[in-house]
Parts: sequence; structure tokens; C-alpha cells
Amino acid sequence: MKINVIRKTPSIVWIWLVTLIFFKCTFRPHDEYISSIKPPEPIMVSFIVNDPGFKDPYYLLQPTRLHFRLKELDHKIISSEIKLDGSLINSTIYKNSIDFILNSESMEIGEHRIDMVLHVDTESGSLANVAGAEFYVIKQSFKVIIDPTPPEFDSYRGGFENGYLTYRWNGPDSQSNFIYEILRHGLRDTLIYDPQANHFIDYGYVGGAQSNMIRAKGFDFKEVIGSDEVYQIPADFKLTKDAEGMVRLVWSNSVINTEKVQMSIMEYSLFDSPKPYPYSSSGEILIGKPGFMQELHVIISLYRTGYLSQKASISVDLKPTPNLKPFIAYAMLKERNKLLITSNETMYRYDLEGFVLEDSLSLNDQGLNKNLSLTVSPDESKVFISDDYGHLISFNPIDFNVTHHKIEPTIEKFTDQNSLLTTVKLGNVTDNGLLAMKFWKGDHYAMVLDTNGGEVLWHSPPSNHYAPTVSNDGEYIAVDLGVPYANYEGWILKLKDGHYHPMGKIDGGDHAFLPGGKEVMSITRQSELTHYTDGDYIRVYNLMSPPQDTNSTFNRLRDFSIPYKSGLNKMDYDPITNLIGFTYSDNIDLFDLNTMQFEQSFSGPLLQYSNGHLLNKAGFIKTAP
Repeated sequence: MKINVIRKTPSIVWIWLVTLIFFKCTFRPHDEYISSIKPPEPIMVSFIVNDPGFKDPYYLLQPTRLHFRLKELDHKIISSEIKLDGSLINSTIYKNSIDFILNSESMEIGEHRIDMVLHVDTESGSLANVAGAEFYVIKQSFKVIIDPTPPEFDSYRGGFENGYLTYRWNGPDSQSNFIYEILRHGLRDTLIYDPQANHFIDYGYVGGAQSNMIRAKGFDFKEVIGSDEVYQIPADFKLTKDAEGMVRLVWSNSVINTEKVQMSIMEYSLFDSPKPYPYSSSGEILIGKPGFMQELHVIISLYRTGYLSQKASISVDLKPTPNLKPFIAYAMLKERNKLLITSNETMYRYDLEGFVLEDSLSLNDQGLNKNLSLTVSPDESKVFISDDYGHLISFNPIDFNVTHHKIEPTIEKFTDQNSLLTTVKLGNVTDNGLLAMKFWKGDHYAMVLDTNGGEVLWHSPPSNHYAPTVSNDGEYIAVDLGVPYANYEGWILKLKDGHYHPMGKIDGGDHAFLPGGKEVMSITRQSELTHYTDGDYIRVYNLMSPPQDTNSTFNRLRDFSIPYKSGLNKMDYDPITNLIGFTYSDNIDLFDLNTMQFEQSFSGPLLQYSNGHLLNKAGFIKTAP
């Protein structure tokens, strides 16, 4: 890796020693008014110059304002005379300092001379001093050189030395008409005034990206010595997770020198603010325990004391590893302790003990295409899969080699003959093969299909958006009729003489026939109601006591409300555990249908619950605690 290293040099104060000369006039005062004051002795003072690289001779690189300030003497400068090559130039007095401009653009190349004469108040308090006839005279001269000859450099190189980013080069041994400029993107330029310097140490660099340039600057030239980009990871950082799910930040092999290096870490989902920690060549920090499927993004910030502007930030991620194939639909086989999932192309079967993949089946080879829908019979003997184009097959979920049964629904007789059958979604299926489904064919429809002979036992009128639910004995169906967010209602229909007939109403929403076959449940979303409610709610009705009037409502046995929470994605009833899962954008809440009480909540995006497991369609599953 090719890099440039830059070091910032402290400013050098150039001290100029001068001899001061004392002048006075003599007279005899009246003793009653003027006390005798001994005239001051000649003294030695020095100047502080604003250019850290100032020396005699002085190489003028560009138009420059020179500022000279008396160091030991805080007396007022009365007057000044500054000459360039014998010609008077303008100067400005500021109490005990003076400045003037040397304009290199109007001066010839070569050697010049500056002569300075300053008159400084003695502040002795004598009558001569009061009369302005007593002052110090300071005289000094120095050479100014303008030399446009650029220097030559070779052997430019950069790298880490003792953990500090360092640049080295070979330059001229005797040439002095330039200074070094250290340019780094986003930082103030650093100047090195010693032309004999041959290296620069960037003490502030502790990692990350930085663009650098080193060049020699003189009169009418800027000679680039070297420039490039440097990017260095300070150490080998990584996140580890132990068997208990605890995550730690671990690092080793620090490239940078650890002296005076400050470190802080931030993980926005676990910390309220950055946490400071000591930095060493290797170490370990406990981050915390993330939730199911939670991705961690840890930001590590480093800087050396005194160099905050060169803070480096490094990020380390820990992404959860899927233990399943990504899927669009799933079904649990409780009795066999298996899980079926399907993508748009393939069916997979997993053993829930260790989530081991057992078998797979190409659904494309079976004539299925996309947007697959999946359901399994309660006795786990058949699985049904449909696609978006009305293709429907069934097969043995345990033996994928068994001949698959293709079913052709006879739904054209009550739909638009010229419309394509699309958007097929399956509901539940009974042990005797009655399958609930919804679809689009010129309009929205729902129906119950006898998969044994392909006969349609019931279908909805047009503009029905909901799939029905069939009781396991096939005697009842629960269905919503109407348009969502408008005027839909829940109905119970009973099979009689080969057809389903209305029995009475229940609340609209998601429906399920509860174990035992005597109760039916509705789960209603607030957003789908036509009237105001404080939250979603669950209601259970007595299926054995229908209303006398079929336009009336079944008797309600029990109900409870779910406080409203935004971000509700879906609701699922798990008949295996008799729990209802409310899936939100970042968690799932479980409610026990037996006690009508809140059971438990789990954190994680778009989780689903079934058979004691939490699932996410990105390919994640875990046993719920």
C-alpha cells in the first residue's frame, strides 16, 4: 500500500538580539519641582518575529507582512524608519511593535537589504523624557533573498514507524530558499520551516482514510515531493457471539501506537450514547445481547489526545445467520416435528430438531410458477400448493417421491370466461379435502373446493376479498362478505344438501374454528372497522347456539380488546398452541386464547409464531423460550 505521512512542527520563535543606545539632553531643573532622576542605562532587548522561519539572511517566498515586537520592553515606539535597499518603505507602529510589508512581486530576484531604526520611549519620568528629548534608538539590518530555483528530491517513501505514520525523503543539503507544506484533506496545512528536514511524523493519524501531499514552497514554485491516499484499519476488530448470545467486541494486532489514544464505541440499538473505553494493542469489550435476528452495527472512534480533528471511525457489523432457506410460505407438521417451507421454485422439509434440511422438491417441475400459497391438512397427510395462475397440486409432505395430484378447479362457470385466473391464495383445508381459497378472475371471489372431485361447494358473489375458513369436519364455513375498510361482515354458513347456507353473523376479520368444533373466533383489526375503537379485539362465539334469524348475530361467549399499536402487519392463530400472534414491524405479541390474556412478546422484525417457534421469511427460525 502506498501512503503519505505528514507531521506537524511546532512554531519556532526567532529571537533577534539588538543593542539599544541612550540619548539625552542636559539642563538644570528647579529642585522644588523636579526630583533628581538618574538617566536609564543602555539595555539589551530582543524582538519576536511573526515568521517562525525568520533568520538572516531571510528568504522571501511571497508577499509577506513582517511583524516585530519588543520582547523584554513594553515601552512605546515613538517613531520608525524602515528602508529597503536604501529606500524608505511604509511601516505601522502598534505601541511596542511594528510591521511592514515586503512585496516580492515588485522586488528583483537576488539579494536585498533591510535597515530598521526605531525610537523607543525610555519612560524614565525625567524632564527630558517628558519633553520627548529622551529615547532609546534601536538599529538593526538583515538581508532578504529572492531565489526562484526549485529544489530536487528523491527517495520519497511512507509507512508506519513505531506505530506512527511517517514520511521520509531525500532533499538538497545546502539549499534554503523554501519551506515544506504538509497538506491533508480536511485539516489545516502544516508548515516545516527547516529546509534541511527530511521526514514528517503524523502523530495525529490513528487510522481511516486520509489524502496527503508534501511539497516544497518557494518564490514562484511549489515542488510536489509526493502525494497519495492512505487507508489503515487501526487493529483487527470483530464481533463475536457466545453460546448464550452475548456479543463482544474483540480486537488485536494494533498497527497504531497506543500512547494517549482515546476510544469510544456506539451501537444505536443498545446504547444511549457513546461509551469510552481504554485502548490497547488488543482487548475485549462486552457489547450486549441482541434480539432474535437483530443486526449489530458498532462504530468505533479513536483519536490521540491533542489531535481530535483527526478522529478515525471504524464500523464493525454482526449479521445474523439464517438457519433456513428464505421462504414465502410455511406449514408446521406438529405430530412429525417437521417444517415445510417454499420459495417460488422449491419446497423444503426441515426436521425441527436442530433445523436440519431433510428433502427438497422442485415446484417448477410440477408446473407451478410464482407467488405460491401453501396449506396442510390437520392430519398432516396432504399438503396443497397453488400458484398465481390457478395451478393446484397436492402431495405427501413426508415422501416427496409420491405421485402428485393435480387439481383443476371448475370455477369458470361463475366467472368471466375472458379473464385470467390470478392472485390465488389458499385458506385452510380439512382432513376430507375441502379447501378454502380466494382468487381474482375478472373480480375478487372466494370459494370452497372439494379437492376429491373438483366440485365447487360454495363461492362468494363478486367483489369479495377474503378467503373463507372451513371447520375440520367440513360442516361450517366462516367468511367475510364485502369490501375491506367499507361494509364487510362476517358470516357463518352450514353445509346442507351439498351446499352451504347462512346461519347468522359474527364480526368480520380473521376467523378460526377452535378445537372441539363448538366455537368460532373472529380477530378484528381496528383499521378495518367502519366505527371507532380503541384497539383490535378478539371475540369467540357459540357455534352450537345459532340465532333464530339468520340476519342476527351469534351469541358471544367471551372477548377481549388488544390495545392499539401502530405498525400491525398481520395476525395469526396457531391452533397447535392455541395462541394468537400479532405481528408488528419490530416485534410479535402473543395472546392465550384460553385465558384471553397477554402471554408474551418477542423482539424481531416481522416475526410469525407457530408450534412454539418464531419464524421470519428471510430464513430464520428459533424455538420460542
